[in-house]
Amino acid sequence: MKSGLSLRWHDRAIRFSAIFTSLVLTALLLVLPGAPAQAGEALPPVQFPNGVTIDTDYALGTLPAAVVGATVPSDAKLEYQWYMNGQAIQGATGRILRATIGGSVLTVRVTGTASGYTPTAVTSQPIGPMPRQLDVSYMSLRGEAVVGRQLHPWWPQAPIVTPSGGTPIYTYVWKRDDVAIPGANNAIYTVTTADRGHTLKVELNIKYEPLTQKTVSAHVMVPLTPRGDGFNADRTADIFARTPSGDLLLYPGNGKRGFLGTQTIGRGWDIFDVLLAPGDFDGDGPTDVIGRDRAGRLFLYRGNGAGGWKDSRQIGQGWQIFSEIVAPGDFNVDGTNDLLAKDTSGRLILYPGDGAGGWYPPVTVGWGWNMYSKLITPGWWSGDFRPNILAQTPAGELKVYSSFSEGFVNHPVITAGTGWNTILTAGGPGDFNSDGSPDVFGINAAGDMTMYLGNGTDVATCGFGCFLWKGYDNVGWGWGGFTAVF
Repeated sequence: MKSGLSLRWHDRAIRFSAIFTSLVLTALLLVLPGAPAQAGEALPPVQFPNGVTIDTDYALGTLPAAVVGATVPSDAKLEYQWYMNGQAIQGATGRILRATIGGSVLTVRVTGTASGYTPTAVTSQPIGPMPRQLDVSYMSLRGEAVVGRQLHPWWPQAPIVTPSGGTPIYTYVWKRDDVAIPGANNAIYTVTTADRGHTLKVELNIKYEPLTQKTVSAHVMVPLTPRGDGFNADRTADIFARTPSGDLLLYPGNGKRGFLGTQTIGRGWDIFDVLLAPGDFDGDGPTDVIGRDRAGRLFLYRGNGAGGWKDSRQIGQGWQIFSEIVAPGDFNVDGTNDLLAKDTSGRLILYPGDGAGGWYPPVTVGWGWNMYSKLITPGWWSGDFRPNILAQTPAGELKVYSSFSEGFVNHPVITAGTGWNTILTAGGPGDFNSDGSPDVFGINAAGDMTMYLGNGTDVATCGFGCFLWKGYDNVGWGWGGFTAVF
């Protein structure tokens, strides 16, 4: 009897212990977060405590990647689907997106699955529009860097955006010596007197969307007075000529491929063996004339802007050592007009004008120039606001050089013409036909003057492989009787 009672209590104790253990385990399952549910109960979702984001570096162009961070459970399996403008991208099911995405808005949906959990999908916040590739060709300035004239940015090819589509917004900022000019926010800028001797720059921003934009710039130094702006201040190219008796004549251009009435503007000029028209050399505005006498002294004759003179003074001596002297305009692009002198050894020396009728220290800018028999300085002949030199070989070829600071632009020297050995006198008076491009005159042995019409605008358009001349005009005869034409 006692033994049977003991067995019954023993069985009850075992049953009680099992029930207690079951209750404890159930309580633990209810308390622990993220634990898998038991059979017949709702499964907890896979959790993304930090959400889902997209990481990319727009500037470096890195590929977009989904960033998930932690998951619950930590071993959850992740699946990706990328979307472009709300549409699923076929095959884009990896953590990193490899697709053409320029201009698109991106999102990524990440689905987490794990045993004992309900699959959960989380979608990132959208980013974009994504940057597109924007290609802009070299930009330059066109027009005339002259007070009262207009400048505007130009490039040979419109911007190209890849993938294509959309309309760009253009924003312009004009600056003088890198300081923004108030109100100068249009494509076209009119040069003012405040710009003389300063650098004008335009900054052009081309924008398709916030992440697809580019800013390019171009600049030009505005000279105090352009070398070929005319002696009588009417902004047409003029030509000086000296008679055998020493009279200095002015042939004012009419801006229409011809001349106005001839004027005698001086006598006794036969004392000079070199005569030059450097433009404004003393910084007062009107065009001046420089002469070298046979003793090697250099004299400045200051124009008054009305076809006459203010005064004259000596500005140098010892210049008899040079076999050729030319007036290129503002060769070193500092706003003032300069001279170039070639000595008998072929060395080419820049004498920078200081804008007040004097000089900065001379600089050697080339050697071996005695291979050329004549130097012609037409000014901004190639259309890029850099003074050019047309150098004639004894065989009659005309080579093109462009200035660069205190030297020459490093590009292949091209031939601009042949047969120039038949030309006895040549020069660059400026823009003779008012088309925006400087021209060159040549006088042959018969005394006929031909004006060779520069094509600087088209040179700037398609490079130095283009035609370099628009044509030519016969503008007079009887020029062979003069002892100097410049």
